[in-house]
Amino acid sequence: MKKVVNDLDKLKDIKPPVEVTGYSYNELFMIVGATILALVLVALIVYLFTKRHKKRVKLTREQKALKALKELKIEPSKEMLYTFSENAKIVTKDEDKKARLENILQKLEAFKYNPNAPKPSNEILQEIREFIKDIK
Repeated sequence: MKKVVNDLDKLKDIKPPVEVTGYSYNELFMIVGATILALVLVALIVYLFTKRHKKRVKLTREQKALKALKELKIEPSKEMLYTFSENAKIVTKDEDKKARLENILQKLEAFKYNPNAPKPSNEILQEIREFIKDIK
């Protein structure tokens, strides 16, 4: 029996737990989290800069005129006739289309500069629609 007790006494020499120096799990998670946050912020800044840069691309005069023609609401009003005349002249480059445009513009002369002019006919408005379709 005594021998068993001696063996138990030998077991009492176990030392208490020692604190290990270095990074704890909390510090490790904070470092990883800060790194991920920094990467996300850098990606967001790059995204916003490129998006802003794309918006800054200036349209040429022809591109602005073409956009205005595409968005033009075809209705019997003088404003529409003036907008069409101005932008169609800028966009038209082909000789065949220029001749066709001149034909349309001659028909519009009576409506544009006369203060008491009647509204343009549906036939003329249809020609304008077809002309804009052909440009696109």
